[in-house]
Amino acid sequence: MEELWELLTSSALGQSIFNLQVQGQRYSHIENKEEEISGVEKRLDRIERSLRLETLTDEERNDLIKEEKDLEKKLKSHKTEMNGLRKENFKNMILSVLILIMIYITYDTVKNY
Repeated sequence: MEELWELLTSSALGQSIFNLQVQGQRYSHIENKEEEISGVEKRLDRIERSLRLETLTDEERNDLIKEEKDLEKKLKSHKTEMNGLRKENFKNMILSVLILIMIYITYDTVKNY
């Protein structure tokens, strides 16, 4: 019985540890994406202020408008990626909870025999 319990807990715990490591990576990816998004938003604000407040030549204005469009596409892409990472993170959290519940049920069942 102890061997069975050891096998179940070691594999489940191993899987749980793996999930926690993956979640840690997800958090760092999410943090990186948030920093990138913040940087892009700050640059967009500067461009919008420049377009409204500064006197620019037509070429400078066109360059800023082009950069603004490129940054808006980049921002949309980053936000989409971040939403995907958050969904994966949530799935991993649910999986970890289910594994812990399975460990508890298995332990309780083995303990009662």
